[in-house]
Amino acid sequence: MHKLMDMFEKGAEVLASAVGELFPLCEAAAPVLRLALDNVQSKEVFYVKEQFLTVRNKLDVLSTQLEDIDCEIKKGRLDSQYFSVEENIRNQFRKYMDILEAKQQFKDVKTRLFLEHFSKTGGEKNLFVLYDALMGTNTFGESVLELVERYVARNRRLLEDFCVRMKELFCLGLIALLGHCALTQGQEEEEDKIQEWSSKIEEVESRMKTTIESCTAAFPEQAKLDAQRLLHEKGRREPARYNSAAS
Repeated sequence: MHKLMDMFEKGAEVLASAVGELFPLCEAAAPVLRLALDNVQSKEVFYVKEQFLTVRNKLDVLSTQLEDIDCEIKKGRLDSQYFSVEENIRNQFRKYMDILEAKQQFKDVKTRLFLEHFSKTGGEKNLFVLYDALMGTNTFGESVLELVERYVARNRRLLEDFCVRMKELFCLGLIALLGHCALTQGQEEEEDKIQEWSSKIEEVESRMKTTIESCTAAFPEQAKLDAQRLLHEKGRREPARYNSAAS
């Protein structure tokens, strides 16, 4: 378990391009967190809870660059559902963790609040919208990844930071979804969800990896364009400075 959770400690460069690591982590963590629903406390349960709370806290803090990216995404012609997805997923996860953190006498109340909130905020639909946005499917004409890649002008580090944020968001959403399954459905339905999302997450990870590789390959061309732009701007400033000095 520790080895899987160590994924979150990797740098953005490694985590953003990794394929096939995210879902096994969620799949392994979900039953451990489920033990907390039955009031089982162990070092492993405590450790996994703490790791996911750390991820949630990271998502609560947006860097200035990621805020700028969010503003740019909002200018795009995206399905309006996309803009409530992040908040919905984070709050679903928060409500689920409230159950795990609650004392025994309050667990029933916290469970009811989580189930009501999960349903009221669209349930699993948020994960589907996030998937469609990143893959450019259904109501999304192009992938959000392509929009972000254009906006950051092939800045690989910023693109990687965005991909990591989306992976962490998927992680919280999946934990909330599997928690909801554990509370409302049988083992078979839960296995079906695991199968379905395992392949979808791998598709998203592959798309991210391809976008990052494309960004890296285009770097020399972008550097050349940036250099030409700077020379052009400098050339425009020089005459202005000369005219100012002459007068």
